[in-house]
Amino acid sequence: MEINYRQLIFAREYRQLSQTELASKINGLSQSNLSKFEKGLGSLSDEIVYRIIRFLNFPEEFFSIKKGDYVYQILGKVVLYYSEFKDVKNIISVSQTSRFFFL
Repeated sequence: MEINYRQLIFAREYRQLSQTELASKINGLSQSNLSKFEKGLGSLSDEIVYRIIRFLNFPEEFFSIKKGDYVYQILGKVVLYYSEFKDVKNIISVSQTSRFFFL
């Protein structure tokens, strides 16, 4: 599974975990491998990626979001995202609790 390392960094920091803390919770993951991955210099096995996703408790789709995608969020939960979205103003007005992020 291919994931965006920037999204992994965001999720890890959102959960207030250092690289060392996260690596210690994931069997088979070292801090040095995580560091290389977060710099875009290495790769992680699919099994390790799935363990990280489960541990961080973010939607799997969150980790595949790339720079330039619009992310639609309701009450703190990412529900959908668009790579090409033209009419942001109309969607933003749907709800006061809705937010868009441009990554």
